[in-house]
Amino acid sequence: MDAGAVIGRPPPGLRAGEWARLAALLACPTAPTREEAVAAWAAGWLEAAGVPWCRDAVGNLLVGEASPAAWRARVRVHGVVACAHMDHPGLVGRRWRRDGTLEARWLGGGPLGRLAGARVWLAAGGRILARGVVREAGRPGRGGTPLRVVPDEPLERPAAALSGGLDFEPAAWRRGARLYARAFDDLAGVFAVVCAAVRRRRAPPPGLLTRAEEVGFVGLVGHLERHGPLEDAVLVSLEASAAGPGARPGGGPVVRLGDRSMVFDPGGCEALARLARRVLGAGGFQRRLMDGGTCEATAAQAWGGAAAGLAVPLVRYHNQGADGAPAPESVHVADLAGLVRLVAALGRAGLDVAGARARLRRRIGRRAAPLLAAL
Repeated sequence: MDAGAVIGRPPPGLRAGEWARLAALLACPTAPTREEAVAAWAAGWLEAAGVPWCRDAVGNLLVGEASPAAWRARVRVHGVVACAHMDHPGLVGRRWRRDGTLEARWLGGGPLGRLAGARVWLAAGGRILARGVVREAGRPGRGGTPLRVVPDEPLERPAAALSGGLDFEPAAWRRGARLYARAFDDLAGVFAVVCAAVRRRRAPPPGLLTRAEEVGFVGLVGHLERHGPLEDAVLVSLEASAAGPGARPGGGPVVRLGDRSMVFDPGGCEALARLARRVLGAGGFQRRLMDGGTCEATAAQAWGGAAAGLAVPLVRYHNQGADGAPAPESVHVADLAGLVRLVAALGRAGLDVAGARARLRRRIGRRAAPLLAAL
């Protein structure tokens, strides 16, 4: 039913086996609350590599330990969490109509004004079963955007079991240094978390793969509510975020200083920038506030924690083409490879927030000292 992902050879910085795993991930169906295929992909690679993992009380994947209690203890010692979400905007079924069309709700952002006529895939149980076309799309509201979908073939599944998303075939492909796919937000972040954990399997950076981020950070909020705030740790939100001035594709991963809603922890951002400079070189990364959307770093800070961000610049954010029509998302292969290297370095070095703050204070203090002495 699916043409899969055809992404060629790996770029420098990524291995052939890792590239093959990425191709499998980009072919996975996902939508808010329907992340089972992505979760199975992550669990499969972690188990094959001998990296422990578990689920928390709301179904998020915790990477690096076999129980939530042990994972929380590891977070306190390591002082950092690499966080990415497993969903992407998409539809969930509601009921079948007598004419054989599926009533559904589109959850999250996207080309909401151009959904009518769009091709979609339909899945259940983490597997694509059929394709179809959106016949009608209503006005977006708090509960999502109402849709009517006409499947290409009859589906003998309960409507509520079905999910879907915008369809492009193949699922992913490469053109030069650019990758194109149905979804990179946030499969790019998921790939970085799991790939880094496999590379650092003896001491993986604690990872948190969340559910339903696109509809209100549900997975992360659930984790913080059920398990408590992430104390004495910086949550590093990994995203594919809208490219813009100063965050260009091919310029390297971005140390994200803030999002649309909030600026991030200064010490955490400075520590990330120092790590990026050491791992990628001064010209191998970018440092910008990316306000194209709000990410899980803001949610973590709203619950009393410290947060920072890393992102790959994303073209056609939420599948919105230049003319507003549905289009595949796109990232630069070098940015993705750099993101993996940075997250793996978190497993080796952690995040020296206190040291970064102290060095920044000394640098500023030296500049101020001569004039301060004369006051």
